[in-house]
Amino acid sequence: MSIWRGSTGLELVHASENIADLKRLADAWQPLYQTLTLDHRWRKAALTIVALRDVASGIEQRRMMDY
Repeated sequence: MSIWRGSTGLELVHASENIADLKRLADAWQPLYQTLTLDHRWRKAALTIVALRDVASGIEQRRMMDY
């Protein structure tokens, strides 16, 4: 995978741990998600988009501070 090109072994281990954490989170959310109404699912999707945009903005700001 090109995403791993240039990564150190430690970075790969850390990424795999993050992936495993995300899988556990998704597994935990599955039963709850099945009980949500369509309206709740739309709200959750909107909240997720806003949260991810804020996270991306925070990452970008941190990168700019590091340089």
